[in-house]
Amino acid sequence: MQSVALSQVKENLLSCKMLLHCKRDELRKLWIEGIEHKHVLNLLDEIENIKQVPQKLQQCMASKHYLTATDMLVGGDSGRLTDSCLISVRQIRYLGPDLLTSLASTIALLSLTLCP
Repeated sequence: MQSVALSQVKENLLSCKMLLHCKRDELRKLWIEGIEHKHVLNLLDEIENIKQVPQKLQQCMASKHYLTATDMLVGGDSGRLTDSCLISVRQIRYLGPDLLTSLASTIALLSLTLCP
């Protein structure tokens, strides 16, 4: 009688161990999915910021904040265009030449303004 109960306990423990192992794999999978979703959200935020660069640039140029406009073009939001994750986004790729043209015109305007 005691050996039957002991074997039943062992079987129950083995089945519990197997179920816990399956739950651990599922938790690991959900954790990895959470990290991937967080990364996608960060990329979407960066894309949204980059999409706003041309408008911000026009505002800076209209209000003659040339230094802010240059900083925005050289090292700020548009600097992320070279990021390997974002360079494959088609709409972002089309912004690159426009921002380079804006940088060139800003430099030309600065040189005319500062060195008449």
